[in-house]
Amino acid sequence: MAMNDISKARLDDKDSLASSKLFASGDELRILREDLKSLRQNLEWAQASNDDARIESLEKAIYKGESRDPSYMYDKAQKNIKEAKKMKDVTDEEKTILIEKWSSVATNSREFLPHLNMEGLWVGNYGDTKGLQVINITYSGDELIASKVTGDLNVPRGEKTFTVNMLPSNSSLLPPAELVNKNQRGEFHRFPGKGQVSRKGFKDNRFVEGQMILFENRFSFVWIPTKHYVLFHRPSPEMTLKLLRDTISKEDEIENMRNHVSRCFDMDLSTAIARQHDPFTTDEPFRRITTQEEVEKIEERVKESDRVNRIYQVKKWRNYIDQVLGKNM
Repeated sequence: MAMNDISKARLDDKDSLASSKLFASGDELRILREDLKSLRQNLEWAQASNDDARIESLEKAIYKGESRDPSYMYDKAQKNIKEAKKMKDVTDEEKTILIEKWSSVATNSREFLPHLNMEGLWVGNYGDTKGLQVINITYSGDELIASKVTGDLNVPRGEKTFTVNMLPSNSSLLPPAELVNKNQRGEFHRFPGKGQVSRKGFKDNRFVEGQMILFENRFSFVWIPTKHYVLFHRPSPEMTLKLLRDTISKEDEIENMRNHVSRCFDMDLSTAIARQHDPFTTDEPFRRITTQEEVEKIEERVKESDRVNRIYQVKKWRNYIDQVLGKNM
C-alpha cells in the first residue's frame, strides 16, 4: 500500500537523526505514532496473506519507530528489568549487564516523558472557601506524589493531596479526554490516581478514586466521588511568595504563642515578679513574617508618604522662586 511506503520513508528519515537525537518529541512524536499505527495495520494484512518478505520489512520499520518512542521504550525497559531480575539460567554478571543496559534506556527515555518530569511547585484553586494553594510534586519511582505547601482546614500543609501512578502504560487504562474550546483542542492523556479528602481538622481522612488529566503546560486532578477538580499551573516567584507569606506568618504566630505559654509554665512566681521589677530585663522578641495584607498596607503608606513629600518639595520650591522674584522686582 502507498500509505505503508510513506510511513516507512518517514521512519527511515527519522532514524538518520538517531545519533543526534535518540527520542522523538512534540509534533515529531505525534507523527511517528501515527506512522506506527499505520504500519501495524499493514502488518496484520501481510500476516493474513502470508507475505513473508513484507512481514519482515514491516517488522523492521516498526522496530525502528518504536525505538524512538520514549513512552514505548520506557515501558519496555521497565518490563525487561523485572524479567532480568528473575532470570535463573544466567550468571550474576550477565544479569547485571542486562539490568544496567535497560536501566540506562529507562533513564534516557524518562527524560523525554513530560509526565515523569513534573517536580517542583504548582498552584491551583481549590474553591471559593479554600482559594489558591501551592503544592509540591515529587516522585517515588513512577508514583507522582503531590503534597500541600499551603493547606486548609480539611487537608493541612505537609499532607498529601493526591498520588498518581505515572507509568506510561497506565495512560492506556483510561481513554484520552477530548476537549474542544477557544483555548485548546485535542485529546489529552489521563492517569488513574488517589485524592485525599477529610473533614475539618483533618478528621476521617481517606483517599478516594481520582484522575489526572495532562494538558500542554497544565494539568487537572479530579476527585471522582465529589466531581471536584483543580486546574494546576506553574506559579511565578511573586505569586509563590504571596501565597507562602500568609501561611508562614500564621505559623509564626502559633509558634510565638507556644513559646510564650511554655515560658510561663517554666517560670515560678518569684522569678516572674523579679522580672517585672528588673529595669534591665527585656522581653524576648516575637518572630513573625509580615502578611501579604500588611505588606500592601505598608506599600500604600509609603506611596502616600512619597506623594505628600513631593507636594511639600514642590511648594517649598515655589516659595523659594517667589522670594527670589520678589527681591528682583
